[in-house]
Amino acid sequence: MREVKATHPSVPEWSDYVRGLAGKTAVGTMREHLRTCAACRAIAADLSAVVKTAAADRESSVPSELTVQAKAIFRPGPALDWLQRVRQLAAVLTFDSGAAAGLPVGVRGSAASARQLSYSAGDYDVDLRVEPAGGGAPGTDLAGQVVRRGLGSQGVEGALVQVVARGKTLRETETNQFGEFLLSYAATPAGMLRIVIREDSCQFDLSIENRKRK
Repeated sequence: MREVKATHPSVPEWSDYVRGLAGKTAVGTMREHLRTCAACRAIAADLSAVVKTAAADRESSVPSELTVQAKAIFRPGPALDWLQRVRQLAAVLTFDSGAAAGLPVGVRGSAASARQLSYSAGDYDVDLRVEPAGGGAPGTDLAGQVVRRGLGSQGVEGALVQVVARGKTLRETETNQFGEFLLSYAATPAGMLRIVIREDSCQFDLSIENRKRK
């Protein structure tokens, strides 16, 4: 007759046993096995000692002065708004249809005419069309496109576009997949257009002041 070899629980199973995580059926079987197996008794004893040592380490308290010092070292700085962390680029006016027509910057030729503006800032170009709101409504319509210079001059999608005056945001939108946007806002004598390129963490301000002719 062939001899049947005894089956021993694995070390992970003994680890569950000494930590009280084994099932009820397994506990009974393993307890019975310990009565006849010296090798498994030694494994269980070693694992039990490890569990007791780990529990004792968790119960140890850290001196309060060390806790205070650690909090002081790793105390986070003041939270910054995302817009406060972006790079500021200088924008240069490269074309103004009003100036080309012999008018001062910021002055429209007539109440019904549109003004074309082009700016460059870093690797970006912006074309703007500023005109009175349609239908005789008060205010201004502003259409534009933001592109990144390079092969094909790709439009910048998802750029944040804001009309800002005296520290307040009057209107806000985002560019579409072609880098285009459209805004309507109340005419302001001290307004500017702020464009934030999220993917490049930069922003630049463009003058859209509505100055009266002297």
